[in-house]
Amino acid sequence: ESDNSDNNTIFVQGLGEDVSPEQVADYFKQIGVIKTNKKTGKLMINLYTDKDTGKPKGEATVSFDDPPSAKAAIDWFDGKVIPLGLANHLNHEHRNVSS
Repeated sequence: ESDNSDNNTIFVQGLGEDVSPEQVADYFKQIGVIKTNKKTGKLMINLYTDKDTGKPKGEATVSFDDPPSAKAAIDWFDGKVIPLGLANHLNHEHRNVSS
């Protein structure tokens, strides 16, 4: 099963260092259903960490069940200050595929 979720996934910047995936989920589920990984049963929220320090980079991706929810999240939240030290800049994630 191919998971081509580019249109379902948003990229979030400006997160606080202590924000958890659960906090991100609680906030963005106001807009739509967050996709669940069928293998792990976990919500598809990825918080990025610095490879050298292991500390959060303040960036994440959130995958929704459908593209309209992702677009709605961008339209609603982009440019707004979000509580919990959450982001104020969102856009669709663009994956660069290289072989």
